[in-house]
Amino acid sequence: KDVFFKQLESVFLSYLTNTAASVRDMGIKKSKELAEKFKGEWVLQNFIPKVIENYNIDKQGYNYRMCSLMSLNSVMGLLTKEQVTQHIVPLFVKAMKDPIPNVRFCLAKIIRQQKSQFDQKIISEQIIPGLKEMSTDSDKDVQYFSTVALSEL
Repeated sequence: KDVFFKQLESVFLSYLTNTAASVRDMGIKKSKELAEKFKGEWVLQNFIPKVIENYNIDKQGYNYRMCSLMSLNSVMGLLTKEQVTQHIVPLFVKAMKDPIPNVRFCLAKIIRQQKSQFDQKIISEQIIPGLKEMSTDSDKDVQYFSTVALSEL
């Protein structure tokens, strides 16, 4: 465990910005395994802050922002609703207004998949309004996936 934290964690987390999609996909899969092994403390103190930092990097490709969202998706099941509200929902709200449609419909898919991880108050006050706005998006895929997510909340 200590070896991972001291020597390998930064190398592992570099998957977030790797140019190869297959490396990013493998990193997303391995994130869940590591989160299960190291538990919530590592997820909350190390993993989520790095993923959010990666999402917020200016002038990087949208595929890296999608990787960040999918990485958060991979560990959400290990968090409480309160932790999701505090650490993940603010980024999801920001992602609802991402300039790239692929990021927005990726988020709509995640919200649909993870609906049980959100507090009901957050769903009604933040998630539903954002999805309603996305359901009238100019992009047809964003409209579709937002509408599907809305219908299941």
